[in-house]
Amino acid sequence: MHICPSCGGPVQNGEAFCQNCGAPAPEQRQASYQQPLYTQPVYPQPPESKKEEPVSVAAFFGLMILFSIPVIGFICEVIFACMSSINTGIRNFAKANLIFYAIAVALLLIFGVTLGAVVSVVS
Repeated sequence: MHICPSCGGPVQNGEAFCQNCGAPAPEQRQASYQQPLYTQPVYPQPPESKKEEPVSVAAFFGLMILFSIPVIGFICEVIFACMSSINTGIRNFAKANLIFYAIAVALLLIFGVTLGAVVSVVS
């Protein structure tokens, strides 16, 4: 039931005019129900993993020879260890060589200091 905007009298549902004053009845608004739109969930695709070719034995052998060159080898090792575009196997080999050389230098320093202390005590 609605109220007439002109006279304030009651207007029954479905009537087009007020029974008291004859004014047009207010529009009846029905609550409209909108069904929510269903959107299918979007899941992110996992990144495609690059299939790298394994590094051959000859390539490792060549890298060992390259890395054994005194100054140029060390520079190549640092470059190969830092570059992301190089094969993962080569990059890891260069990192392992750098770690090996760092340990070797530390041990040589320890043995050198120890040997120097022993020689100075003997003389």
